[in-house]
Amino acid sequence: MESRNKFIYLPVQILNLKIAALVDTGSSINVISQQLFNSIPETHKSWVNSTSEKIVLANNQSVNIIGVSRIKIQIPQGKHWILVHVFSQTSHPLLLGTDYLVSKKIMLDFSKLTVCSRFCKVKNQKRLSVLPNSEMIVWGKVHNDILHGMQGICTNHNYLFKLGVLTAKSVVSVNKDKLVPVKLFNSTSEIVDIPRGQIVAKFEILDNDSDLIATCIGNRENPEVNNVQFSTEKCEDGELSGTKFFSYFDIPKHLSESEQGQLKGFLKSHDNIFVTDENPALGFTDVVQHKDYTKTGFQAKISAIVSPYPR
Repeated sequence: MESRNKFIYLPVQILNLKIAALVDTGSSINVISQQLFNSIPETHKSWVNSTSEKIVLANNQSVNIIGVSRIKIQIPQGKHWILVHVFSQTSHPLLLGTDYLVSKKIMLDFSKLTVCSRFCKVKNQKRLSVLPNSEMIVWGKVHNDILHGMQGICTNHNYLFKLGVLTAKSVVSVNKDKLVPVKLFNSTSEIVDIPRGQIVAKFEILDNDSDLIATCIGNRENPEVNNVQFSTEKCEDGELSGTKFFSYFDIPKHLSESEQGQLKGFLKSHDNIFVTDENPALGFTDVVQHKDYTKTGFQAKISAIVSPYPR
């Protein structure tokens, strides 16, 4: 059992997937998100009732239920089949209610709760090139101790700050691959290269000092974050993402995603030696430079070359 001040998490494992299930003492039912439910193999779940309906919560909020199912989970106390209500959207991937805790005789011993570090580093998964005065969203990996479903705040890190790259402060949720989205902004006038495995943000688990206000689940309009209105229209950003530059090359398909990323990073770091629409003058590079100094009015002597063979 793990505590995050006002939040209590129970480590749950489904096959190789580890989840931080939120213990909800104010609810009697178990709730699972549709996204997490769809990722569970068929051998570890079975439908009890697949009829879609709506229910009204205690706060008079209406939510959609996809159906009711049984899933097989493993906790420190053993392996259990539990009944879960599948929600289209939830505030947490998996919530365990009081009925399950009582039926399995799970005791909450607050005197023996273990608390892990509230902070962890977020590292990028591949080499990044952030263009001048531009923004980009990347996926960063958290520490293995941070389980799927934990929520926290991503903030700036000193390494990127010294390079002139800012990290947007945002509330994120850890997905099943231990990844969180990180928004970066390059405030400089030069391209900033970030090597693979470098720290791009700090992740802080939410605690009593923070209040998380969930947006209305039934709201279908575009969300607003930091007073910026999102657009659902497709954005053609080939030049910003580097896809236009890479279109000049034939990247081997047999390479893995990591190998393709390394190859693209190498090509991008030497883009000034390739002829492209952005760099049509091949040879005018900074690799070799020299200057010829001559006297004013000096003319070079050109000697005649006599060929020994008749023409």
